[in-house]
Amino acid sequence: MKLIVLNKAQLKNIFTNYYAKYLSQNNSNRHYIIKYNKNTFTNTTFSNNIKLGEGNGKYKFIEKNGNTLLNVQYQNVFPSPYKNSPFNKSNNFFPKLSNYTIGPFYTIIPREDVTWLPILYSHIQMEKGFKVLNFYKYF
Repeated sequence: MKLIVLNKAQLKNIFTNYYAKYLSQNNSNRHYIIKYNKNTFTNTTFSNNIKLGEGNGKYKFIEKNGNTLLNVQYQNVFPSPYKNSPFNKSNNFFPKLSNYTIGPFYTIIPREDVTWLPILYSHIQMEKGFKVLNFYKYF
């Protein structure tokens, strides 16, 4: 199997039919769920499966050098207490949450419908390099 670079149509389809979930890198009890709407998103923070708060913003797809990237613009951020988190106000990345771009995005498109689809993407935080968003099908 070979990873492919996702194009705009494929990303739109994923954002429409799936929500994203990822785990905190600072607390194993904390996770986040991102739900994408037409051009907005919400990022909900949970600890021990209890909702703590929610951030939101806008996004848009950008075509650059033959790749589809995602421009993210947080309008409201639910802050993190962890200094290494980009959602912590003292983190160097925190001011960039209002306008940053990630991508391209890579995955293996399965032949049949799946409930889980991991997507690898290039992140602007250089110390992170690549990250994975796990997408889960809406039921």
